[in-house]
Amino acid sequence: MPDNFTTLFFTLQSSLPNEAVYDKEKPRVTLPKKLNSPLEAVDSEIADIIEHEKTRQWKGLELISSENYTSLFIDMAESLCQKRALEAFQLDPAKWGVNVQPLSGSPADFQTDTKKISAVSNFFETMPYRLNESTGYINYDQLEKSATLFRPNLIVAGASAYAHLYDYAHIRKAGEDFIIYHSIKLVVLARLDDNKVDCF
Repeated sequence: MPDNFTTLFFTLQSSLPNEAVYDKEKPRVTLPKKLNSPLEAVDSEIADIIEHEKTRQWKGLELISSENYTSLFIDMAESLCQKRALEAFQLDPAKWGVNVQPLSGSPADFQTDTKKISAVSNFFETMPYRLNESTGYINYDQLEKSATLFRPNLIVAGASAYAHLYDYAHIRKAGEDFIIYHSIKLVVLARLDDNKVDCF
């Protein structure tokens, strides 16, 4: 065996910590041990909440999580997180709050939708169509009147939280008198459904 290999092997061996050093460092290795331990052993409260949520998901089917009701068990996990954060910083819950959803869609939507100057408005002029408040369906007659008045180049048939099928024929009819494009947002519509949806 060459001498340089022996020297390398000896150097590696001597660089390893001896038992005394390892014993001294033991208190520092609790985090990796926790990360490699089963969740039930490290945090039984969260493990219990996760098991309840797992059972709920096996028993039900939600087709669009972003627009659905929040699970009771998600609320429980958030409440536990808020409680622990306040305890960690020794803060009074009556005076302090904890936002556990800073990166969720709701605050992001709020920030963009309430912004006074939108980048979109630099390139496009937009006009919404609205629901008939008594029926909950899109007010297609009003949509048709708005399209005639506004004369848009594009009508988008799509929404994130509209629970009904679109009357595509009526939307197409709204732009019959002038050249118009129709865009259909199928992200939410393309769900598990026995009905055939005719977008054209």
